[in-house]
Amino acid sequence: MIDHDRATLAIYSESRTVAEITASLRLEPTEAANIGEQTRSGRAGRAYKAEHLTYQRTTWLLDATASATGGDEGVNALRRLVRLALPAAAALESLRGDCETVIWWSGDSTNTQGTFVFPSNLIVDLAALGCEVRGTVFLNDHDAGCDGAEFRFKN
Repeated sequence: MIDHDRATLAIYSESRTVAEITASLRLEPTEAANIGEQTRSGRAGRAYKAEHLTYQRTTWLLDATASATGGDEGVNALRRLVRLALPAAAALESLRGDCETVIWWSGDSTNTQGTFVFPSNLIVDLAALGCEVRGTVFLNDHDAGCDGAEFRFKN
């Protein structure tokens, strides 16, 4: 069962700025950077390849996190993110001409199965957003060496 999850709406662009994306969506990002700005690795002075030290695309992120509650499917952060983003569904559609729009979701499991449920109403709302959904479940079994399982939904 998922006991904690994270969800991020990510928009990547080679032609738009953070300000343009923010104005279009009428949402403030949790984190954002324009092309050419330093990445965390760049700011930390790490000795990585140049392409890892500055953003190669404008990156606009809106994050949500949540802990599970009784009877929950383990997708509270995803629900929260969808509620925030749904009013901007039409704007997301208009950005897709020159932006990549992705929803990232990950959950921490209390066991090695990582069971979670995407209720049908959440799937309908995700479809309305029109973003690819990419996910990972981190499994909790230190003895067996299990790390995680990935999944991906595409339109």
